[in-house]
Amino acid sequence: MFAAAKEKRKQEKEEQNNRGSWSSEYENTYWASLQTDNVRVFRIIGYPLSDRQSGTDPKRINLSKIRSDNGSQFYCIFPDHKSNPDWILWKIYDLVTDGSFTGSGKSRHKEYKYQQSHPECFRRVVYNNTEGNAYEKGWTPQTKVIMNVIDRMDPEFHKQTRHSKLLSSKCNPIKDKPGNFWYDWGVPIACYNTIWDEVVEYAGDWADYDIGIKKLDDTPFYMAYHGTNDAHKMKEVSKYVAQGPMTPEEEAYELYDLDEMFAVTSYTKIKAKLGQFIKKVDTDFGMNFSTELDLLVQQEQAKWKAEGKNQFGYKPSEKKAPEKTPGAMPYDSFTDSEDPIPAYVPDTADTAQVADRQASAPTRVAPVEINWAALADGSFNGTKYLGVPLMTDAEKAMVIGINEDGSFKYQPGLEILKNTKNQFMSPEAFHVDPLSGEVWMAI
Repeated sequence: MFAAAKEKRKQEKEEQNNRGSWSSEYENTYWASLQTDNVRVFRIIGYPLSDRQSGTDPKRINLSKIRSDNGSQFYCIFPDHKSNPDWILWKIYDLVTDGSFTGSGKSRHKEYKYQQSHPECFRRVVYNNTEGNAYEKGWTPQTKVIMNVIDRMDPEFHKQTRHSKLLSSKCNPIKDKPGNFWYDWGVPIACYNTIWDEVVEYAGDWADYDIGIKKLDDTPFYMAYHGTNDAHKMKEVSKYVAQGPMTPEEEAYELYDLDEMFAVTSYTKIKAKLGQFIKKVDTDFGMNFSTELDLLVQQEQAKWKAEGKNQFGYKPSEKKAPEKTPGAMPYDSFTDSEDPIPAYVPDTADTAQVADRQASAPTRVAPVEINWAALADGSFNGTKYLGVPLMTDAEKAMVIGINEDGSFKYQPGLEILKNTKNQFMSPEAFHVDPLSGEVWMAI
């Protein structure tokens, strides 16, 4: 009896492994991550953004990380606002963040219309309910570029898989999942522009040469090198550079379909993740977004059914479900119960060092009382901190003290950058230099 049951279970496992599985090709998405102050060598695959020909070519996306109704976070891809301002989350975002700019020059700032009257909705959209978090950008999308690449520093991967990787600006270990990493989707548009301006502009088609990319912790934040012509600038990794065009074997590599994997977030997922919050917006603002969303979901589900897709928008795959691999990054599919939220690990660490580090969330330190007015007028230590009057309450909360040399002490775990004009250090999230008053971004 047990022998028969064992044989039956064996048959079940074989059938499960061989039959088509929903969206199985997204179970393992492999990324190649940049590292601060280290050059990484890649061969970029496909046509440039301005002349995309297929879904495997580099793709520009507007990416947000949004806190859902259950407290987890999920990646959300917005359409371009200029071409699609009536997309439902854009309409909610524009409503909640409505306001006008006032002042001029360094004192110019935005005054929000509903910050005081509807604080719960405002905090959710602008701060993801984590006001004071230096890394929090709320729903505001960041422009990212996703690219298929050959990772020259991991040749064994490509030899075994015959597949590309996707380029990522950084990776961190996933807390409580040793050996697994969370990868940022794509690279900032600034990185792509650096590649273009410093290499492609004069060297032409990137299919014919490798590119070295170096991430910095200060402006200009990214540097790019021609793998052959700039070999003297990247001696430590020049041995990884492949000369000339891609080989026929490399040209045959399987590539990720970026249009399919990184499409604008579906209405079905929006309702599942934000349905309760959208009802809250309706109640507070007297709107009817929930009814609109329900209709959009019905239309989307009908379309998917006609296309042979399931209720999550996926077609059955003919591919065998891939084996789970510790080094792979789970794709953020709708079926994930909770998208990974990484514990902060400083970006300056090498990947090998990160893998061995115990990840833990930084502990906030109670700040000492700081006389901001005295810093601003120079009576504190004889230096006028011109940017202090422009700092937000959230930015001031990141400062836990003043060093003897007049520099600021910050909450642990923040990514600190240096202003090369005056050498003053401040968190990446600051919109203004506390010392000089130089404004880097509007708020």
